[in-house]
Amino acid sequence: MPTPSRPPSRRSPSCTSGGRSADLAEEGARFDVVVSNHVLHHLTGDQLGGLLADCQRLAEPGGRVLLGDIERSTFAYLGFGLGTWPLFRDSYIRTDGLTSIRRSFTAPELRAVVPPGWDVVREHPSRLLLRWNGRSAPAAPLRANRAGACDGCRATSAASRQACLARNGATGARPEGCRSGRE
Repeated sequence: MPTPSRPPSRRSPSCTSGGRSADLAEEGARFDVVVSNHVLHHLTGDQLGGLLADCQRLAEPGGRVLLGDIERSTFAYLGFGLGTWPLFRDSYIRTDGLTSIRRSFTAPELRAVVPPGWDVVREHPSRLLLRWNGRSAPAAPLRANRAGACDGCRATSAASRQACLARNGATGARPEGCRSGRE
């Protein structure tokens, strides 16, 4: 019995990793699902906006984008800190994890900055899922400055914002009120 021929495959691979979203989008790659995990808290405002736009360009019509990350909370910080104390007390794992939690978004902060068409879903424990589907609104620019926050962190007071902006271009010292975790 003859085997039915397979329909021609799309140019895009079924799975990839390690590529920059901008490079993949520029090449015209398209995917049914675009997934990223633990990246959002590493990005500035401009970088986050670029990633969201790239992800929308990478998704096939009707496709989905799922971006998972940590949610900043006292529970997450204390839980990770206490949980890693016995085995990783002097390890980079503990230091990096605590810094990542300090730099991450809360659900309201992420909702305030993402363009229309993106949904922020709180998952437990201390996880956020940012999702978009191809039926959502077309790509839109990132809302400016996280509802008034500095692009380098989550500071919202005028004094903290000014200090963060000065820090980003100058000494690298962490100003009072800055919760970015960048030292």
